[in-house]
Amino acid sequence: CPKDGRIHFARGEAADDSVSTALTMAAVRAAWRAHAQYQREVKKLLEQLNLTLWTGSAGDQSAIMVCGTVDPKTGTLRVGAAGTAHAVLITEKQHRVVPPSGAALGVDPESTYLPNRWKFPENAILVATTTGIREATGVDQRPLWETQILPFLTSNLHLPAKTLAQNIQRSLEQNAVPPKKVPAVLVVKRRSS
Repeated sequence: CPKDGRIHFARGEAADDSVSTALTMAAVRAAWRAHAQYQREVKKLLEQLNLTLWTGSAGDQSAIMVCGTVDPKTGTLRVGAAGTAHAVLITEKQHRVVPPSGAALGVDPESTYLPNRWKFPENAILVATTTGIREATGVDQRPLWETQILPFLTSNLHLPAKTLAQNIQRSLEQNAVPPKKVPAVLVVKRRSS
């Protein structure tokens, strides 16, 4: 949270679970924390992260990411995605998917990213997931995201973000065939004032 009161959030993911990937994600996290202190625009933040990863690697490191800001005073959500990142804003009336808007971070130094600016209503949630959650299947081979997780989230917007994340974890542990990729989720909720 910078001094102006905005809340920054990010969820990143890399291609595999190797040691070099862990180092790449640590570098992306450190760069995000540094750049987010002064960069107000999500588009420019993603472009700066992309350039930082591009110039700091041998060209073989990349990451996908969803990041953004919430202004608690105005309820404005600014969010952008790099690569195949997945995020959705869930309100009582609709779901808005954050579209991927550019290449993965670190792939092309001239990549540009399109931000989304939406109203973040009270009791709405933003959910950003890794590929591991999106590809998780139950014992019946049906995707848990569509059959269990998304319906649960939609019908339980009144619950705290921590409880929603714990229920997603429990659903994966109890119902999923072990996923090939690491499942992770970020839940951001705007509570009623």
